[in-house]
Amino acid sequence: KQGNTVRITAQLIRTSDGFHLWSQTYDRDLIDVFKVQEEIAQAISDELVGLLPVGKNVNVSVATDDMTAYERFLRGRTRFFKRSELKKARDDLAFAVERDPKFGEAWVYLAATHYVLPGYETDINEKESYLAMNGAMERAEHLLPKHPLLLALRGNLLVERNKMAEGLDILAQAAAMPSTDSTPKLWYGNSLMVVGYANAAIPVLEQAISIDPLSGINHGYLGTALFMLRDDKRGAVEMALADSQGWSYGQLLYGWKLITQGQRNKGLALCRSLVDETNPGSSSAGLNAFEKAVLGTGDKKAYLDLLPPDTLDESLFALGLSDRILERWLAITKVDPTLGSNRYVMRIFWQPEYAAVWEDPRFFTIAERTGFVALWQARGYPFGCKPLSGAGSKRLQCPKAMP
Repeated sequence: KQGNTVRITAQLIRTSDGFHLWSQTYDRDLIDVFKVQEEIAQAISDELVGLLPVGKNVNVSVATDDMTAYERFLRGRTRFFKRSELKKARDDLAFAVERDPKFGEAWVYLAATHYVLPGYETDINEKESYLAMNGAMERAEHLLPKHPLLLALRGNLLVERNKMAEGLDILAQAAAMPSTDSTPKLWYGNSLMVVGYANAAIPVLEQAISIDPLSGINHGYLGTALFMLRDDKRGAVEMALADSQGWSYGQLLYGWKLITQGQRNKGLALCRSLVDETNPGSSSAGLNAFEKAVLGTGDKKAYLDLLPPDTLDESLFALGLSDRILERWLAITKVDPTLGSNRYVMRIFWQPEYAAVWEDPRFFTIAERTGFVALWQARGYPFGCKPLSGAGSKRLQCPKAMP
């Protein structure tokens, strides 16, 4: 963009090898951005006839008349898609809706950004972020009540409130709606993983990748599901793709997994490559303390002292501290049985290396309190497991060869 002129380059690239099949550059005066989008999209559609099953006529809807608001919306939405610079994404989208309070799609993505922020930024207060999310959702509901991402957000919140079946059904509806945003499918696949349905999650996450193959988090979540099904080779490939596309957290998940499997040096090498000074566990000091605890040259307490008190941090599994997580989660669910954002810990719980944890009576108690057992009774237990009663408690009994 230069002044009121834009130059737009469109490329068709074969994803299997990166070969450029087609490219075209368009220069236009930026008088009406939506008219420009429609004109160029139509020109691209005409060029690709015979190459791709594209439609003949292209229509671009006008989201806002405020071009400044629209530009900030695009920046914020891109940051949300990448799950990077999420505070800037929040500010971009908040600016967009302040400039144009009727900009429905900006309200939708502002709500979604507030929803994911606490999981990525350690200094974000979850309750305050959720309050802001609720406010943005109310505006979005009024302007775009049938938006797929808004529907998916409702589904996520129901799952977090232990309304598992209802939440999964709404997420399935959102994932089935036509959309160029892969997030509804991503969130549906993740919730299937959370309740242990990895087999069902994989095709959904593969669909998310087919919509957006350059989204790191899409590859990372698929890698996690593959790990759940012992497909470590393919899972590692997906985690490497996720890392190359900006979602490095998957490499931490893989690193902890390798450490648990006994491949300590390889796992630690992955963890060391992901220093994040804003995160106590992944800071230089945190990684040094974690490495010493793994190798037995330091006390685990030194690492725990760097983490928030009573943490459910997934790295504790790699240190053999699953008991600590179980006890802490028991205490949390006794006070507040809703699953909440703690559901993400389940992506580690369901790794086959921790099958013994699944069969712990404490795990079954947590699953009862958070609505998992009610869902399993209605729709089937994961991995061929079944409930078993004895000695005054219940637990899961699972096949020895799992999954």
